[in-house]
Amino acid sequence: FFVDELYLPENYIISQPGLISIIWMLWTSYMLTDLVAHILCFTFKPIPWRFDVIAHHMFAYTTLYFLNYPDPIYGWLILCSPLVTEFSTVFMNFRWFAKHWGYPRSVQHRLNSMFVITWYGVRLPAILALLIYLIWNWDAIYALPRRVAIAGTVLIICINLLHVIWGVLFTRKIIHNKKRMHRSSDKSVPLNLEPGLGAPDSGNNGNHNLFETETDQLLSKLEV
Repeated sequence: FFVDELYLPENYIISQPGLISIIWMLWTSYMLTDLVAHILCFTFKPIPWRFDVIAHHMFAYTTLYFLNYPDPIYGWLILCSPLVTEFSTVFMNFRWFAKHWGYPRSVQHRLNSMFVITWYGVRLPAILALLIYLIWNWDAIYALPRRVAIAGTVLIICINLLHVIWGVLFTRKIIHNKKRMHRSSDKSVPLNLEPGLGAPDSGNNGNHNLFETETDQLLSKLEV
């Protein structure tokens, strides 16, 4: 943002690729690898296909192609925003390693809390910033080449819609598990908080995991 001087008004819409473009290419490579890994797991493992997860990866993978090929000069300012959204993923990954390396449960709970805080406090506002950017600069975006303008608009609207859906499901999941914890506490039933906000579940031998992977955290079915 600062190295590429994207804060300057003349660089809000069109600017030359700089450090941010290098970071985006590295991130795109990661997202492509993660997409292939998801497809392999969905295909060869007993895991239900989650097409919203596939869409999430495709949004990230196709952004540079639709916006910046063959002329990589469009939207580098707002493309800082999707990178900021991954701040919450750091705590999700730390939480996974803390679980499998046997760290104390208190550490896992703190990482759970940090994930929730950064998901609502950083990821969602950063995604919303894309929509605000689109509305605020609509006249300038509409004047861009038609393919770039349409692709940018569709990508921003779709990624915001996806996060609204995830946010609703995630909120309902947390509320549901909080209520189940409260009911179990009232009945003096020992809680299995491995690793997060869940309570024992007879369907999975008491190992109810709210915070296992991003798919589990945001997209798992509500047990109502």
